Amino acid sequence: MKKLLFMLALTLPLPALATHAQDQRVWELLVVDKDPKGTNVRDAPSGKIRTTIANSGTDALRLVSASGASQGWIKVEANGQNGWMHSSVLGICSSATEDGEPRLHKGPQDDAGFGAPLPYGSLLTPLDMKGTWLKVRYVDAKGKAYEGWLPEQTLSMSEGGLENCALAWKKHK
Repeated sequence: MKKLLFMLALTLPLPALATHAQDQRVWELLVVDKDPKGTNVRDAPSGKIRTTIANSGTDALRLVSASGASQGWIKVEANGQNGWMHSSVLGICSSATEDGEPRLHKGPQDDAGFGAPLPYGSLLTPLDMKGTWLKVRYVDAKGKAYEGWLPEQTLSMSEGGLENCALAWKKHK
């Protein structure tokens, strides 16, 4: 019986690890930096430059795939290389929901409580990610900043949504 319980105990953590791995989402984020010299991807937060994403000045989408975050830096894949970009050079926009305007959540779960509502198309800076939730910063027209979590369905990630989002970021200061 002890051998059976031991064998059962060995198998219990494995499904939890598999579920956690499946919950990790890769986010498509816009490079919103306007530096005409391009935007750097570094080998570590504040590290050496690994590659630069060109700024052609056109309306072409500049996208990176983000898979993690650490203290204001986002782990990305860009130009075929993995690296880190500061969150201030990345962006995404809010999207309408079935219930109307999306609302920031206080944590990365549905029952975390709500914070500020966001107007459709709000420009958002990514800060962190947990599964299908993205922590963002939103600055309103008066300059007041809000931070909170949004589920993926409240973010403009479709091709048309990303194109409109990129145009909005381009017009932004």
